[in-house]
Amino acid sequence: MAARLTRSLAVNAVLAALIWVLAYLAMAPPQAATPGPEPSPSPSAGEPIGPPPGLMAELTGGYPSPDVNRQVLRELAWILVAFAGLESFLAFALGNRPAPVRVVATLALVLLALGLLEARTRALIAGHPTPARPDVARLWSLTPALREYPDYGEAGPFTVSSNTAGMRVDDAEGGLPPTFRPGARRVLVLGDSTAFGHGLPYRHGFAGQLDALLERTSPPWQVLNGAVPGYTVYQDWRTFERLLPIVAPQVVVLASNNDPEEDLMSDHDRIGATPLFMDLLYRSELYLTLSKNHKRRMLAQELDAFNRGTALVPRVSIGEFRETLMVFSDTCGRLGIRLVIVSLPVNEPMDEGILEYRRTMKQVGQRPGTDNHFVDIQAEWPSAGRDGMYLPGDTIHPNAAGHAKIARRLKQAMQSWGWIR
Repeated sequence: MAARLTRSLAVNAVLAALIWVLAYLAMAPPQAATPGPEPSPSPSAGEPIGPPPGLMAELTGGYPSPDVNRQVLRELAWILVAFAGLESFLAFALGNRPAPVRVVATLALVLLALGLLEARTRALIAGHPTPARPDVARLWSLTPALREYPDYGEAGPFTVSSNTAGMRVDDAEGGLPPTFRPGARRVLVLGDSTAFGHGLPYRHGFAGQLDALLERTSPPWQVLNGAVPGYTVYQDWRTFERLLPIVAPQVVVLASNNDPEEDLMSDHDRIGATPLFMDLLYRSELYLTLSKNHKRRMLAQELDAFNRGTALVPRVSIGEFRETLMVFSDTCGRLGIRLVIVSLPVNEPMDEGILEYRRTMKQVGQRPGTDNHFVDIQAEWPSAGRDGMYLPGDTIHPNAAGHAKIARRLKQAMQSWGWIR
C-alpha cells in the first residue's frame, strides 16, 4: 500500500511540475514580430496600410488584458496542483476497489475540476469586460450583455452597451434580453463600424436616429442594430443566421465597406469549417483564456509574414461578395423579408476594384423580380457637400450630423417605397 502511494505521489509531482511549466509558457509574452519592410501602399487611399484588419481584430480584441490573463493562469495552476493531490488520495483510497469504480471516481473528479476551473475563470474576468470576444463563426463579435463600456469620441466620453443577443443598444437596455415595441415592424441593420456608429453614442448613429424617426410613423417601426465594427458581408451573413430567429425582421438593411480590404487570407479561409465541438469550446472562458497566448503567437507569425511583403488578398473576393449578396437576396425573398443594400459614403478616392464592389451592390439591390432595394448614399453625397460630415481626421466614419443625413435619407426611401406614411 505504501509503495502504491509513493508511486502515485511521484507521478502527480511530475504532473504538477508539468502544469507549472505549461502555465509559465502560457503566461510568457508572445515573441515580437521581426521588423520588416513597410507594407505596400493601398491602391484606394494612396497611403501605407496597417496590419490586415482580420488579423488585428483577432490579435487585439476579445480577450482579457495580459495582466488579467496571467492572474487567471496562476490561479488555474494552483487548482490543477490541488487536483493532482486529490487524485493521489483517490488512487490510494480506492486502490482495492474494482477498476470500473476507480474509473468512474476519476472521471467525476476530472469533471469537478473542470467545472471549478471554468467557474473561477469566469469570476476572475467578470470585472474586466472587453467590447469584443472571439467567435468561431465570425472571428469576433460584440460582447453580449455589455454594460456601459467606456469609449471616447467626437463629443467626449460615452459608453457602449449591448443586449444578450450581442446587438448594440441604449445603455438602459444593456445586459438585458432584446426588447421589441408592441405593434412595431422591425428593421435589422447589419454592417460595419459605420453602421455600428463608431465614435458616437448609440442614439447618434444612423441606426439609433432612424429608430427615433420611425417610432411614431404609420405603421411604427423599430430599428435594431446588429452591426459590428470591421465586419464584411460574409460576417454579416453569419450574424443574420444567428439573429433571424430572435429578431424576425420585416426589413434587413445591409451596409458594409470592408470587403475589398486586404488580408493575408480571406474571411472564408480564416474562419474555415465550424464543427459543433468548436462552437461549444468558444463558449468556455477557460478555453479562450488558455488558448489566448498560443493564438497571439500564431498571429504574430502572420504579422511577421505580412511585414515581409507576403501577397495579400481581399477579405471577401468580388466573386464571394456577389455570391453572398445573392444568398442574402434569395433567403430574404423566400422568407418575405425586404432587403435594402446601402452604399455608405466615404470621403476618399476609390479605385476601380472598389468601384466594382459598389456596382455589384447596386446590381443585387436592383435585382429584377425581387423586393430588394438600393440606396446609393455615396453617389448622393457630392465631394463638395461632405465637409463637416465626418469625425475629425477621419475619411470613413460620419459624425452625428453625417449619420443624421443617412437616417433621413433612409426614411425618405421608405416613404417612397410606400412602407410608411
